[in-house]
Amino acid sequence: YGLGSNSDFRLGLKHSTYKSPTIIPKAVDMSQLGAGVSYCIFLNKHGKVLCCGDNAYGSCAQDSSQVQVQVLTEAQGLKSVPIESIFSDAVAF
Repeated sequence: YGLGSNSDFRLGLKHSTYKSPTIIPKAVDMSQLGAGVSYCIFLNKHGKVLCCGDNAYGSCAQDSSQVQVQVLTEAQGLKSVPIESIFSDAVAF
């Protein structure tokens, strides 16, 4: 579930604001969550990393031509690597 601001599609949902918990499609079997200023990364129980939100600095592990990742998408370059843990650190200026 997700709620709050969805600017930059950081929740992986269609609309801008959610005032009550809303199911996030593809967010099943998740074991960890990392949140940045404008993106989220998820780790599922199978070791796959999924991301959504602002990809301007590669935060969502997608091709640099894709500025925003609007729905949970598997991280490129990590598809064949089982991941055990994730971490995200947000710094605001």
